[in-house]
Amino acid sequence: MLSRLLFCCVAIIGTLWLVDATVAQQLWPSAIEQPSFGNPQQNRGPGAYFAWYKLVAIILVYLPWTLFASRVNHDLLKWGNVLGMSPSNWNSLIVGSFVLAFFLTITIPWFWATYPFLVIAAVLPPYVYRVIRNGKVKSSDTIRFQMQGGAALANSAPTMQQDLGPTIEFTPAGEDADLRKKRLILARQSPSFVTLKEIVARAAESRADLVMLDYTQGGVAARMQVDGAWHLLPNLEREVGDPLLVSLKHLAGLNPVDRKNRQVGMFRYKWAERGIKSAGIEVTSQGIPTGERVIVKLLAAISRQMNLGELGMLEPMQESLKDALNKPGIVIISAPPQMGLTSTWRAALDAADRMTRDCVAIAVEGENETEMENLDCKRFAPGQSPAHVMRAILLKQPDMLVVPDVVNASSLGLLIAEANDSGRSITLRASAQNAAEAWHKLFQFATEKEEFVQAVRAVTGQRLMRRLCEGCRVSIAVKPEIIQRLGGDPRKQNSLWSPFVPPPPDQPILGPDGKPIEIQPCPQCSGFGYLGRIAAFELLTITDPLRQAILSGMPPAKLEQLAIQQGFQTMLQNAYQMVLYGVTSIAEVQRVFKPAEPAKPVARKM
Repeated sequence: MLSRLLFCCVAIIGTLWLVDATVAQQLWPSAIEQPSFGNPQQNRGPGAYFAWYKLVAIILVYLPWTLFASRVNHDLLKWGNVLGMSPSNWNSLIVGSFVLAFFLTITIPWFWATYPFLVIAAVLPPYVYRVIRNGKVKSSDTIRFQMQGGAALANSAPTMQQDLGPTIEFTPAGEDADLRKKRLILARQSPSFVTLKEIVARAAESRADLVMLDYTQGGVAARMQVDGAWHLLPNLEREVGDPLLVSLKHLAGLNPVDRKNRQVGMFRYKWAERGIKSAGIEVTSQGIPTGERVIVKLLAAISRQMNLGELGMLEPMQESLKDALNKPGIVIISAPPQMGLTSTWRAALDAADRMTRDCVAIAVEGENETEMENLDCKRFAPGQSPAHVMRAILLKQPDMLVVPDVVNASSLGLLIAEANDSGRSITLRASAQNAAEAWHKLFQFATEKEEFVQAVRAVTGQRLMRRLCEGCRVSIAVKPEIIQRLGGDPRKQNSLWSPFVPPPPDQPILGPDGKPIEIQPCPQCSGFGYLGRIAAFELLTITDPLRQAILSGMPPAKLEQLAIQQGFQTMLQNAYQMVLYGVTSIAEVQRVFKPAEPAKPVARKM
């Protein structure tokens, strides 16, 4: 198509002399006109009077344009389908705009006024094509992969069994390239290599944090954790699960034969079609009485530090916590296991004043959760305690001490003395179900009870809940007493948000024609109804009545009740606020705050 249009342009220029002669005979005056006085005046007359310098000016534009148009056409014929750019549309635009500008240039008498339009028509469309084309290539890993030869290789080489399934590429563990290549070959030789790719793909698409495989004599039970909640996966037969585990251990650099001892390894993967350039997978295997348990942890490619507000802490509580962190005394950051303690710990340290004060952290070697800007981190060896390095640190008179792991009572005693006697800010970390329990646990740990309760200023507690997906959540009308029980105003609110629950297969939704309608999963949350997590917080400010109560031996539950009488808001109440705001659902709050079931007694053989 382009070659035919170019031929037409050449033919037009070739016949330009005849066209110009015809126009000149009809429009222009005679060649010489004799005025009534003075010298004769030279005018254009009949014939071809096209100036040679104008012809050269057009050729200087025409030749580069043919080069630009040819390159665009060649690129479109090769990559037009991949780029989603139609060759016919772009060729028509590039050639048509130039031809139009060319006719305007040769037909309108004011040549230098129309010549810039010819230059613009020759340069602008190819330039616009280049900008759009490069933008598509830069924003899509799939296009870039195909243009770099992936598609040609896939079409030319025979497809192997291991290459079926998702287009995930694994990078095994190991620093040596030959060792990684060997491990990848061994992993690919497994008949369940494609199944492994499918499990990783499903976990990645579902935003799963963990995949658990429980190997028993009868089969392999599989499930994945998404936003802190477990979801069942199809069980695997041992004929499929065992080769899959061999592939997994080869990739992670583990021993496939060892099915009893604890092993931990990591490898990486990328999935260009889903925009995953590089992400890690940590594999932990451990023999258990019924067989073997394997934990596959998907590590995020980029982990962004969140502030207290993004984690879910309301503004008044943030201000109270910042005030406690920046004053003399002890602040304890606590949470149950796997409930976001690390994120809140880093967010709290980030909220503290580290710019105008000398802040020092004391952590065990290998711990990296306390490494932050403007926080000098001193290390002690495993098996030691903060007390081993604390005395040398105190000689420099720091304003704030951060200790994630107290380790022993002597270290806690030194910190208590620094808070009470030297007026230093101390930030500690504890694992507990709530703030009252965290305070009580450290109280039991301390040898100087009265000094400890006098030093503590505030304690935080938290639980992680799943956020409702705003793309598919539904509003449900509720009774006024429910709104009132949650702490809301029934006069202002009569409904709550809930996750969308598809109907069961035996009760399909029928369309206007009476036929069942297939409900597609929500593209944002993959049909789970929740997207991401948020924390319900509590901040226990220590008062004199609470100090007297804990010294008298009051248990954590009673301490919490006493604090509530003084205006303390529990994290359960904070969670109900989230329900009223539409952030989460009642069902999710009930799941997270469900009381732990007591351990069942184990029968002993006599």
